[in-house]
Amino acid sequence: MQATIAPTTPRGGLVVAIEDDRWLVCLFGAGDVSAPEGFDAYAAALENPHIKQIVEGCQPLSPL
Repeated sequence: MQATIAPTTPRGGLVVAIEDDRWLVCLFGAGDVSAPEGFDAYAAALENPHIKQIVEGCQPLSPL
């Protein structure tokens, strides 16, 4: 997990392991921060490298 601590850390994310070898990934921003560059790039921009690694190694089950 990477929590947002606005205004110094406006981006955050959370990864939770769920059933059947699936992961729930939530990316969020504080204030005016959003993900205009896309989900993968947003995950890669986080300070926590584990979120990027999980996103890179997974296949989405559905569109965002």
